[in-house]
Amino acid sequence: MSTKILKGSTVALRRSSNIWRPVTEAETAAWHASDASKGMTDAGETKLAPRDKYKLADGRTYTVVRSRVTAPRGWRTLAHCALVVDTDGVEWYARKADIAAVS
Repeated sequence: MSTKILKGSTVALRRSSNIWRPVTEAETAAWHASDASKGMTDAGETKLAPRDKYKLADGRTYTVVRSRVTAPRGWRTLAHCALVVDTDGVEWYARKADIAAVS
């Protein structure tokens, strides 16, 4: 039994782990049209649109698209990640430390 995370592998994520993906242009446009984008922050600066969408891993299995990725996260990148796809076809980034191979 191999414990390596390879392209095409079926994996499970730790329940307490966050997965994320970049927001789409439609999601950014919807944010700009909402009341959440109006006004200033506590520091008196204009609000910036979110760059990523986060969710907690929900116990489902995912398929690995790319097993070695430096993932965009906010305004920086995060190394030691994998690109996974859920059953709905949405691609998410996950830290490799939160991934376990499913036999």
